[in-house]
Amino acid sequence: MAQAGGSHDRDDVSPLQKYMLMCTELKAELKTTKDQLESLETLRRATVESLIKQAEALPVDSLLKFTGALVEMLVNRHNISFDSSKEELIKAITARIAEHQMPARKRPGIGVAVFVLSEKHPESILLGRRRGSVGQGLYQVPGGHLEFGESWEQAAYRETLEETGLHIHNITLCSVMDTIQKEHDYHYLTVFMRGYVDETR
Repeated sequence: MAQAGGSHDRDDVSPLQKYMLMCTELKAELKTTKDQLESLETLRRATVESLIKQAEALPVDSLLKFTGALVEMLVNRHNISFDSSKEELIKAITARIAEHQMPARKRPGIGVAVFVLSEKHPESILLGRRRGSVGQGLYQVPGGHLEFGESWEQAAYRETLEETGLHIHNITLCSVMDTIQKEHDYHYLTVFMRGYVDETR
């Protein structure tokens, strides 16, 4: 009987031991929860960085659509609530995006000027008088802005035809002049071309 009683006493757990056991279990649970939160935070940072990289590559109009769609998804699909309404939140984010938009980089203008020659009139070039407000009355060769996707030769042909009605051929490069006037916020690249009047037209 004494032996049975002694065994029963050894199996009993004192209140202090129970408390220590509960503390150990709670500590393990807290560590597990902490590890899970750290994993979620790592995932959150990676997701945010990925979204930011995608957003930085988008033009402004697409970025605003992307922001609106993201807010809609968080509210409707994931039941995430915000202090403001969806409309107010999108408006606030849009304003923040506009504040941090990098100013567009200025690029130099590019134009083409054409020395129009004629085999019938050697050692002569065609000049015209300006009619616009800038340089009105001055003589100059045909020319204008280079359009997107045009080669210099194509621009020279087009500008000559538009301004004089003449077709030219044997179009070649003469020179390039780079004009920079920082004090006047001016930078223009002029490509000088040469072409002969097509006498067959």
